[in-house]
Amino acid sequence: MVLGSLGLIDQGEIDWKILAMEVHEAEAAGVSSIADYDRVYPGAVSDVREWFRTIKTFDGKPENRYLKDGKVFSREDSIGIIRECHE
Repeated sequence: MVLGSLGLIDQGEIDWKILAMEVHEAEAAGVSSIADYDRVYPGAVSDVREWFRTIKTFDGKPENRYLKDGKVFSREDSIGIIRECHE
């Protein structure tokens, strides 16, 4: 189940990171949005954001940047992004 997305800027290009959860696991946890996920797993989205921002620094590269200061795009926006990228 798509919950949201992050727009990572990796080497000058947008690299969409889709935040998703296995459907049955999401239903069992009562998660249907990024807000629900944040409620059930507090801090996890921030941890993922930080991980993507710093992952390449281990190779001596600079930190990645995000669109809109790391805003998590909504489920609806994210599905639109998936469709656009698919085309």
